[in-house]
Amino acid sequence: MEADIRKFADSINSYTKEQLFDLCLQLKRDNSTLEIYRKETRRSDTAIAREYQELSKSFKDLKSKYDDLLKSYERITAQNHLLVKQRFGSHNEKMDVLYASSGQDIQDPLSEDADPEAEDAVSHDTNKIIPFGEKSSKVSGKRSGKLLSDDQKARTEARKVIKDALGNGREKKTRTKMDLSGLPHVNTFNLNIGELDKLYGYANWEIVNWHEKKLLHKPLASYYVECIYTPVIKRRDDGSLISMPAPCALLRRSQVTPEVLANIMYEKYFKSVPLYRQSADLANIGLMIPRQDMSNWIVHFANLYFKVPYKYMKMLQCKRKYGHSDESTLQVLHEENRDARTKSYVWVHTTGELDDGPCIVIFAYEPTRGTDHLRTYYIDFSGALTTDAYISYDVLGKESHGRIIICGCLMHARRRFAEAMEIIDIRTLSKKEIDVLPEYRALILLGKIYHAEAELKSLDAKERLKRRQSDVKPLVDDFYTLIESFDLDDPLLSEKFKDAITYSINQKESLCRFLEDGMIPCDNGFAENCLRLYAQGRRNWLFSNTPEGAHASTIIYSMVETARHNAANPLIYLNYLLEKVPDYLEFSPYDPRIEELMPWSDRYRQYEKEKLKASLEQLNIVSQEKPYYRPYCQKADDQAKALPNAS
Repeated sequence: MEADIRKFADSINSYTKEQLFDLCLQLKRDNSTLEIYRKETRRSDTAIAREYQELSKSFKDLKSKYDDLLKSYERITAQNHLLVKQRFGSHNEKMDVLYASSGQDIQDPLSEDADPEAEDAVSHDTNKIIPFGEKSSKVSGKRSGKLLSDDQKARTEARKVIKDALGNGREKKTRTKMDLSGLPHVNTFNLNIGELDKLYGYANWEIVNWHEKKLLHKPLASYYVECIYTPVIKRRDDGSLISMPAPCALLRRSQVTPEVLANIMYEKYFKSVPLYRQSADLANIGLMIPRQDMSNWIVHFANLYFKVPYKYMKMLQCKRKYGHSDESTLQVLHEENRDARTKSYVWVHTTGELDDGPCIVIFAYEPTRGTDHLRTYYIDFSGALTTDAYISYDVLGKESHGRIIICGCLMHARRRFAEAMEIIDIRTLSKKEIDVLPEYRALILLGKIYHAEAELKSLDAKERLKRRQSDVKPLVDDFYTLIESFDLDDPLLSEKFKDAITYSINQKESLCRFLEDGMIPCDNGFAENCLRLYAQGRRNWLFSNTPEGAHASTIIYSMVETARHNAANPLIYLNYLLEKVPDYLEFSPYDPRIEELMPWSDRYRQYEKEKLKASLEQLNIVSQEKPYYRPYCQKADDQAKALPNAS
């Protein structure tokens, strides 16, 4: 640069004054022009920087929206797959079923768009589950025989690994023989002496043994009308007329009896037969009972008679130290100040699954799902309550200040990982690729926990707690070590899997409480199973007309489920309550004499035996005594006397 300046200085040494003046003017003009360009450049740079910032912000907003839309798309796709699978596929969470059905494009078997001639319609028939090692006879032409063979081997090997990992602790033992031990037995001896005398000669045969053959009979269901006549007495001294009292009836001027009403309740609340179907069925045998009459009977007697044992059962259940709770929906058409389409709720509260005492199941109707119901119901409860992760249970536990300990449900955690596994297409994965799937690894560990826990159910609480600390706790630690090792920001993890991890980590404290007490179960499956009968009935009768009907239904479901879980016949128990409760209507709900109304009481057990015996006698079915027949034979007596040691 210095050399250029010197060169320029040398070049202007010979310039005249006028030339130097012109050069300065020219340089001034050039400098002004450059200054203008410099200002415009600065203005342009500022505008470009501002526009860049705006574009950068817009890009970030669009990228954020794109990421949200992508997550929403993945979530909706996963939900759609799960909903379609729930509608048309298997509802099983077992690992082998997950392997058999994961990633399949489940289709509506009644779809009008399906091509019955297409190969895909056969090879992708996902309405059925294809076990490991088996494939449809028609497969897509893109997959060669070698690939199919490798796929079969991989899936067979994977199934073996699952069985080795989980063992047989969760497998149910299938009954291979009909069990008749719970039914009354009637002895019938097929013996016709006259016919045998004709066949083999008089006094030429005798009975030395009997062969037994059991036959199961079901008399045709029948109703009959009993006409009861009571005399009208006329006194001779004053001529007055006196009507003798008639036998007591359930309702004045009504023909309904306890056994008829008990059967109506049993059909609806145990067999899930709606009242209109019952009315149509009774019409087939010539008995016309309007379903409105049935409904009125159910509401009246459930709220009048059954509330006595209902309140007593509730009191007993709240005195226990362990319990379960869950809820489900119900539609009630005529609720005050509420739309008919608004959802109401049915809560279920039970004693602990591992309790040694009688099992109690209480259903309760509530218009809402709020915490107020739990506050009222569990006001006298003190102990551990196993529930799902619904926020109201957590609020209840915090408000009780340690009086109620909320325990989590491991089954809900497993269900989330199972859903994450279901949306993965594993049809083209090898066994090694399947083994490293995070969903697979989490489910295997959860399966091991359940297998270890299943082996402890027959132990007492002290021994169960000891074995949980030694056998189950290390498995739980391994499970949490695995899921806590994943980065939730990893884009390779599915949203379902992230949701499963988040749920398990957030609920870790409550999920692990079963490791601290041998009487706390590891999940809330017992309460869900108690709700199953109600859910099945709701699918058939759909709704309750009034809140009074909803209350009546929950009371009767409480009686039926409690009887069923205490090995009592629900039909006979309902009949027992309708007959015996009138004697207890004046008692306090806490009167210990109400214990006689419970399905585990000795009084009820005796009543059930007598009722079964009376039902057989009413059908003229009498159990015979074993006959003894040995005809007199003079020839045999003579031979016996001829023996040397004969007296």
